[in-house]
Amino acid sequence: MSLGASMLPFKLRHGADETLAVDRLSFLTDGVYAIVLTILVLELKIPERLTDAQIYAAIAASAPKFAAFAIAFSAASIGWTFTFLLHSVIRRSNFLHLVLTLGSLMFASLIPFASAMMGNYPDSPWGYAPYCLDIAGLCLVYTLDLLFCGRTLTADTIDSKIILALWLSTAACMALAIFGAVFLAFWSPHATWWVIAIGTVVIWVDYYLLARWIAREMAKESPGESSHNIEIDSPNRRRRQGADGVKAN
Repeated sequence: MSLGASMLPFKLRHGADETLAVDRLSFLTDGVYAIVLTILVLELKIPERLTDAQIYAAIAASAPKFAAFAIAFSAASIGWTFTFLLHSVIRRSNFLHLVLTLGSLMFASLIPFASAMMGNYPDSPWGYAPYCLDIAGLCLVYTLDLLFCGRTLTADTIDSKIILALWLSTAACMALAIFGAVFLAFWSPHATWWVIAIGTVVIWVDYYLLARWIAREMAKESPGESSHNIEIDSPNRRRRQGADGVKAN
């Protein structure tokens, strides 16, 4: 094996489509979303050396930032939940899925910036337009990923309607976010906040139902087909295989 091939982050699985393992991509996605969820709290600051009365006033003045934090934290959590649900049904990756996933992580990394805009400018349309555009971009990438890669990368035992349901949810969210960025935010910033909040709750309900559906589909798989039971090629596994071979002889 050449040095370049040995340094590839993804292990090639030889087959009809020369697909790639999905494990490392899942690790990267988890890491990026963990960082995004953590740094959101950095926008929540209260001045030091305040009196009791001033502390209450400072907290009340920061209410828009706390609301923006809650919305953005939920949005990032929904983004990670989507990848969790998707990677629960796909069994392999390819270069297009890799590129689209990296594109989604770019938009996910902008969520703290969009959150800061909402918290700092709660009465301005420009406080909500960047957030809506960012969510629209994130949903667009997810929609394209499901459109081009969803059916070809999933296990054969998974109901294709699950991919369709995921696609419809991302497409609907993208349409709502574009509507919010282009029209609603400039018509009424406060109405935009309520639409975002209600839409977030609806998405969580949708993903709860999808999670139960996916769990039922995964229960139909045999242990060898489950993504949680896929063995990763490693020196330790090869040594165990060699030891088993010696015992057999």
